[in-house]
Amino acid sequence: MKHKTFVRNVVCAFVAAAFSLFAKADAGVTVDGVDVSAGSGTGWAYEANTVTFTGAGPFVVSGQNTSGQVRLAFADAVTEAELTVSNLVLTGVSEYGIALKDGQTLNLTVAGDNRIENTSSSTYTAPVWVPKGATLVIDKAAGLMDEEATLKAKANVYYYNYAAAIGGIYEKGYDCGTVVIRGGTIEAQGGYDSAGIGSPYYGGFESIRIEGGVVNATGGYYGAGIGGGYYAFYSSYSALTTGRVEMLGG
Repeated sequence: MKHKTFVRNVVCAFVAAAFSLFAKADAGVTVDGVDVSAGSGTGWAYEANTVTFTGAGPFVVSGQNTSGQVRLAFADAVTEAELTVSNLVLTGVSEYGIALKDGQTLNLTVAGDNRIENTSSSTYTAPVWVPKGATLVIDKAAGLMDEEATLKAKANVYYYNYAAAIGGIYEKGYDCGTVVIRGGTIEAQGGYDSAGIGSPYYGGFESIRIEGGVVNATGGYYGAGIGGGYYAFYSSYSALTTGRVEMLGG
């Protein structure tokens, strides 16, 4: 009897260990408090390393993933959405960290310290992808000072990563849409021959407006801090109104 009990306990322990081994690990990033590894929640679904928002929100995304397993996008049917990033860290991203499509508007609210980086050797990757026809509006969360609401977007300047930190991607439509910054502290480092905020190599942009906040933008090699990348074939008027802006060309 003791032998049977021992064998049964060993088998149960083995099965439990196997389930633990193959169980889906948390991704470390939550949408409205639910880890994305759950697969879906109200207005969103997670598949193939991508959280796709199917509703307009508002959504709050928090947490940290440093292995490129989480990126944020919006379903084709979404024309305008409200998204807050709160102490969110996404590194190692491929193609994008946050992406919009032509015809979409994202009102992005920033709270706490946030960082989106392409730290891998993948090319054509923008931390925040704003293609032609899309609009991104960035502001700090209500009640916060600019320094309490930071977003650092960094495109890998090496490996011929022709992409802006916030804006367009070479060979993926090339151009940047409309970017409006109203508050918060925004730091943007462009990729190879690309702007910090604006277009990549050989691209243009529709409109870039700094209406408030603190902006520090650096281009990669021949890219502008804010505006066009190397060989930008057109650039529309960039209205810099209020706020503090520091621009460094690459």
